[in-house]
Amino acid sequence: MTSKKVRRKTFAAREDLIDRLSGLAKEKDLTLYGYVNDLFELAIRAEDDGVKLSDLVEERELIRRAKNAGFVSFPERLLHDLIEMAYHYNEEEAIRCWYETGAWLAKRYASSDLADPILALKNDLDQFAWGFPKVDINISGNGLSVNASSSRMSQNHTIMHGALLEGSLHVFGFEIVEKDIALGNIYLRAIKG
Repeated sequence: MTSKKVRRKTFAAREDLIDRLSGLAKEKDLTLYGYVNDLFELAIRAEDDGVKLSDLVEERELIRRAKNAGFVSFPERLLHDLIEMAYHYNEEEAIRCWYETGAWLAKRYASSDLADPILALKNDLDQFAWGFPKVDINISGNGLSVNASSSRMSQNHTIMHGALLEGSLHVFGFEIVEKDIALGNIYLRAIKG
């Protein structure tokens, strides 16, 4: 039985990239030829599926960042059911848990070396907390306002999500001076305490 001969073609690439790929191939106990062909096959598969490799890498990075930030992914329906059960079982305790989770998140961001921990938390909530409303924050002088709305939140979910945002704001040193929380809509106005 004879094996089919595969023709080779030469291409040019930056030396620093080839050196890095060669090192990676060696770490994986592969030849550079085999490693580059694997990469080409993956790139072609992604393109055939209508996906850019850069998008895949960014999505993977998003998932890694979410895990490192303490977020998990599970069915949205389960989240909604658990919110309703917890709220009906012990309303005060459920709200306290969400408030404390907001405070815990804010402490993580406040104690980091981020230039703007409030904006970083807001961005991570928008990116990682699927099923939560998009949060808009407007900062003016020593005050800020927070708006969040979603038609997918029940009244109880809205109340608890509002508690999470309040807990975060308190850790960041803000005092709530106005609050309007109604089905699917959260508005908080706060000033630096």
